[in-house]
Amino acid sequence: MRYFILFIAMTFTTLGVFADSFTVSGIVTSSPTRKPVADAEIRVMGTNISVITNEEGLFTLRLEQEPRRLKVIALGY
Repeated sequence: MRYFILFIAMTFTTLGVFADSFTVSGIVTSSPTRKPVADAEIRVMGTNISVITNEEGLFTLRLEQEPRRLKVIALGY
């Protein structure tokens, strides 16, 4: 059985000097091939907030507070 590790390159950016908004963006790739993973779900743990990666494995989350943990779910991995 093969196990694949998904890597997320994330950037945490503060929007505005005193704003309490955060943008989390990145790319989900397969570790053996380093190819993008399309249609992977990125969830903010402890909330009902999630997004799906596009065909290039890219995603962007806009949040009111800094996330503690993210979970990546991709079928077939």
